[in-house]
Amino acid sequence: MRRELTIARLGNQGDGIADTESGPLYVPFTLPGERVAADIAGNRGQLAEILEPAPARVAPVCRHFGICGGCALQHLEWNAYLEWKRQRVIDVLSMEGIDAPVEHVRAFGPRSRRRVTLTGEKTGKGLRLGFRRAQSHEIVDLGECPVLLPQLEGALPGLRRLLSGLLPGGEARSLVTVCDNGFDVNIDGVKGRLRPMTPDLSRAAEAAGIIRITEASDPLFSIAAPKLTFAGVSVNLPPGTFLQASGEAECAMAEIAAAAIGKARKIADLYSGLGAFTFGLARNASVTAVELEKSLLAALATAARHAQGLKPIETLARNLAKEPLSPPELNAFDAVLFDPPRAGAIAQAKALAKSRVRKVVAISCNPVSFAKDARALLDGGYRLTHVSPIDQFVYSPHIELAAAFSRS
Repeated sequence: MRRELTIARLGNQGDGIADTESGPLYVPFTLPGERVAADIAGNRGQLAEILEPAPARVAPVCRHFGICGGCALQHLEWNAYLEWKRQRVIDVLSMEGIDAPVEHVRAFGPRSRRRVTLTGEKTGKGLRLGFRRAQSHEIVDLGECPVLLPQLEGALPGLRRLLSGLLPGGEARSLVTVCDNGFDVNIDGVKGRLRPMTPDLSRAAEAAGIIRITEASDPLFSIAAPKLTFAGVSVNLPPGTFLQASGEAECAMAEIAAAAIGKARKIADLYSGLGAFTFGLARNASVTAVELEKSLLAALATAARHAQGLKPIETLARNLAKEPLSPPELNAFDAVLFDPPRAGAIAQAKALAKSRVRKVVAISCNPVSFAKDARALLDGGYRLTHVSPIDQFVYSPHIELAAAFSRS
């Protein structure tokens, strides 16, 4: 059923929301103040026509926008887009009763993502490679992607040719990462269906700048170990490892963390991963890196042994969600940094609230779970001194946060 609607606001996922007598209707790719015609099914609408555009509407930067499900907000003017993200952080914090200084969003613009997960589908007509269509399982075959680093966008044709030769049929997901020395490709969802590498495929991989291909964690092709640099330290990248989406955003978070921690001499880096923050902190303090995945800790420790100018780095394998560092363990540190998955670190935050640690830095990709963690710290006597939103997921509704807490 087609209806004319007036959009009142943007929802958490970037969809326009129209308030109606039967409840809110969500219409993607619309903006507050717009009058639109939309085809309604349930509580969602598909935009049919913009009858009165909002002043903040701009032309999208990608020809796939509105079809591809990768971006939600290319149609919103840049400054308005950034302010919407900042306001979302403020609103989420207020729901937990938190009134804290929230800085303007630190943004790095399009063409800044260094890694991407693409879905490939092999059919009788060839290989489609890209993201799923919005609200659909159909794959949009990407001809461009302006959120990616230019070298990653430029690698799409070569990657498409390579996967076309590797995939006999069906779907596969490929995590592609720009490393210091080339592209790393980790293929998942194939369950042993890949064709074996041949000399022709190896040449195609090299021509595309790919230095390693793995299926899950099993090597298929390698001419070098993929390397990343954190605070001047070169680290080997294990297959499928978590990594911040943008190197520039990662550096900004590291700078915020270092400034907030200041002159601490003994630091715990919780959920340390490969050491994105560990090595920078270790320039001035001894650091204990705590992480569940032993392969990441092994790569971090190996890199630390070969680095110069670092204070001692220790590693500890621990499931912090199930076994957080206890208050007595935490009391050995002057400062703690934690960077948990989307679910947050509520168990660890509650333990910190009972500790004597003076400075805490929280990195988060989910304002909702961050607000709960922050509430626990505040209830334990910490002050939230500032929150820095960081836009490393460009044109998406997602926002990263770096926040500083202190206590006397």
